Amino acid sequence: MVRRVGEVLFAPPFTLSISQTSCGFLLLASKEEGGGESLLFAGYVKPKKSSGKLLKELLPRLKELETLSAGATRLSFPASDRALFTEHLLQTHLRKEPLESKAADIAWRHDALLQWGESRAAKVLSDYFEVPVRTIHTRLQMARDKGLLEAPGIGNRLKN
Repeated sequence: MVRRVGEVLFAPPFTLSISQTSCGFLLLASKEEGGGESLLFAGYVKPKKSSGKLLKELLPRLKELETLSAGATRLSFPASDRALFTEHLLQTHLRKEPLESKAADIAWRHDALLQWGESRAAKVLSDYFEVPVRTIHTRLQMARDKGLLEAPGIGNRLKN
């Protein structure tokens, strides 16, 4: 998987990222809350200063923003830029300690990716951890067997 996120600013509980795209610079802002990551802002900007300075200036304004639906917001962007939502979320995972078991950790990350509208969460995790996708599927099944993850059911992806 190609890491396309440009610059990232971690200022707990906030994470901001800015990446150059064909439409301009995509700015994403999120906040850690309740064990998950909530999207606060997603939009294109044309910074007149360095992206690092822009991120630092925007930080105080994030407290005023309300949570967006990450999955629905992601769909309003071109397909070529949607991967940056996933990359932003994966960047937020870097600041978290892995959970007690590999199955629990994969289940948590998989669920977070699905909530952010990632339709190929197992493949993303396979690339992220540099393991075969079958390994991710096995760990997800172990998590389901332990009751850590609900089985999606036949045709569940087609319902959304």
